[in-house]
Amino acid sequence: VPDSLSDSITDQFGPWPDRTQPAYERNQYGARVLTEYVLDDHDVAVYWCNEPDLSQHAAGVNSPQGREALSIADDTFGKAVEWLETNQRLNETDVMVVSDHGYSTSRGVIDIQSLIMDNPIDAPSRIIPGLNAGSVLFWIHPKSAATTDLLAQWLMAQPWCGAVTASNPRAEVEGALPAQIVGLDGERAPDLTMSFTWTSDPNEAGVPGLAYTAGMAPGLGDHGSLSAHEMRNTLIARGPSFKSGVRVDTPTGNVDLAPTALKILGLPGGESMDGRILEEALAGGPPPDSITWTQDNHQASRQTANGLYHQTITVSRVGKTTYIDQGIGERSAGTARFESSAKKRGRYG
Repeated sequence: VPDSLSDSITDQFGPWPDRTQPAYERNQYGARVLTEYVLDDHDVAVYWCNEPDLSQHAAGVNSPQGREALSIADDTFGKAVEWLETNQRLNETDVMVVSDHGYSTSRGVIDIQSLIMDNPIDAPSRIIPGLNAGSVLFWIHPKSAATTDLLAQWLMAQPWCGAVTASNPRAEVEGALPAQIVGLDGERAPDLTMSFTWTSDPNEAGVPGLAYTAGMAPGLGDHGSLSAHEMRNTLIARGPSFKSGVRVDTPTGNVDLAPTALKILGLPGGESMDGRILEEALAGGPPPDSITWTQDNHQASRQTANGLYHQTITVSRVGKTTYIDQGIGERSAGTARFESSAKKRGRYG
């Protein structure tokens, strides 16, 4: 960005290599652009490595191809660090290693569109599903509280249904939780959102986290649900602006990267963002265990034809910043119950 950079890059380095799996040559090319074109003339660089994500989807989480892809990412990152060392820039450069999500292994595909078409819901409005890998977003057209409720009741009776949220002003759906809890509210928000159910059982490679998906074949990696294994990701930082040898257990998220980077650069704007400045990770900042945070368990349930549906969405907060920990739904025999609980400061887990 801007588009004109593409021509100058290909003029200097040649055309991008063809796509392969794993994407070794493309990432080698990207590493050359980063070290020979970007780092020498810029104060801030963002390098996105499409591995191991590409291979975890294509071959499975921690599959032989996935492990090879991880080594490619490690090699690419090593070249950037080596350039910083060679040019005596490493000790003055802050580096953050970040992943954009975790992973689940698909335990099966739910053809939600066919199920909706075949389902004998006598609804006055049309149900329009939007597939999002580990979750499905539903729009009702025209808007109808009755159709929304009928759809929610049907979903909650299915064994693959996890957490369900409903958007305001249509949040009064028995068994559903308000979409604003997970930041999914607004004028164009879906009427209902369902995250597929998940478990911590391991896949064939021994990696925990199985979940149904809207399209990924069994055994392959996917994300998009409220599984704890997908919501947790990686953030490692080092450099003169950060503390050394410290593990930060307070809730954090990728939403915090921009305000923290702006703080390091001495630029304004971070204070007005949804994320927060990770002061407890910065050199001279407060101790991590001094940060006050809360964790809330939002719960709802509904009696269905297949038993009691009960869900819990767990959310952590530091100040005004919200982090979604997980959301899960399950069915059992019993009586409906509604509750919400919170706990003050504790280990993030």
